[in-house]
Amino acid sequence: MRSVRMRILAGLLVLAAVGVGAWQLVPSKKDGSTITVGTTDAVTSLDPAGAYDAGSWALFSNVFQSLLTFAPGGTAPVPDAAKSCAFVGGDLTTYRCELRSGLTFPSGRTMTGEDVKYSFDRILRIKSPVGPAPLLDTLRSVDADGPTVTFHLSSPDATFPFKVATGAGSIVDHTAYPAGKLRTDNGVDGTGPYTLTSYTKDDKAVLAPNSRYRGAVNGGADRPVELRYYATPGALDTAWKDKRVEVATRQLPPQVLAGLNPSDPAQRVFEADGSETRNLYFDTRAGQPLHDAKVRQAMAWLIDRERLAATVYDGTVDPLYSLIPAGITGHTASFFDDYPDQDPKKARRLLTEAG
Repeated sequence: MRSVRMRILAGLLVLAAVGVGAWQLVPSKKDGSTITVGTTDAVTSLDPAGAYDAGSWALFSNVFQSLLTFAPGGTAPVPDAAKSCAFVGGDLTTYRCELRSGLTFPSGRTMTGEDVKYSFDRILRIKSPVGPAPLLDTLRSVDADGPTVTFHLSSPDATFPFKVATGAGSIVDHTAYPAGKLRTDNGVDGTGPYTLTSYTKDDKAVLAPNSRYRGAVNGGADRPVELRYYATPGALDTAWKDKRVEVATRQLPPQVLAGLNPSDPAQRVFEADGSETRNLYFDTRAGQPLHDAKVRQAMAWLIDRERLAATVYDGTVDPLYSLIPAGITGHTASFFDDYPDQDPKKARRLLTEAG
């Protein structure tokens, strides 16, 4: 039996929505054979300080540990490398975790609170332009005292545990990663359920079960995995149809996703809510037509998000009417409130005023 793994996301673009989330494996048999997983997500970097994208974080979630993680199908962070985490006091500016004992890196070194502090400090020190430093904008400092790690925030941040549970919270071996620059080889030194045995950019990553793993994944990993990267959804769909992959995730073409049948005995379909957005960016520099707010407002009166979601994405996504997706704290339907329907007359008037 093969598995189609997808996480249909709620919300998307300032034009439309789209999406799917990271992959997680639930083997159908324990015979030691390799599971082949196909994805269109690219990996920006094998160093957690240099990546802020779904493809990299999907790999990180399997080869690194964060203090917290998300259980399959869950939306609330649960302990992984930590045995417990909680805010201290009532102002949401101090967050404290107790590290789980017995975690060891590939070198045999035991993970300590200093490794956790080092991992967060180097992200903020390196500030890679494609790294996760902006996600940690409220993190002022980190203290480590034995297995106790304390995060001091510059302002109340109820979302901080969710940030810790992402790839930005990946814990690295402080003896294997330079403090002030990214690691550039194809090695990974983490404590996740898998170890990375080989990696070829834009081609494949080969993972082996990590017998030393201790964390949130019950029973750990029990089968090797070969993750194959495809340039387009169409290429992934072809590999799926040719049975070159056993698990397909992120992303099959919308028409394929729309046609999946959970009752088909030849495959298993896993679907979960997510919150990824896809945005259309305008060139608003001086001298460009879209520098004028009236031109942008005219476009807002013309764009049909509902139709984009229904046709281009075959109903597999929801239109986005806010910069913050539905289900995330701070969401409002502000774009819908201001532009509830398409109105060419209002658009024409604005364009005329703009010259």
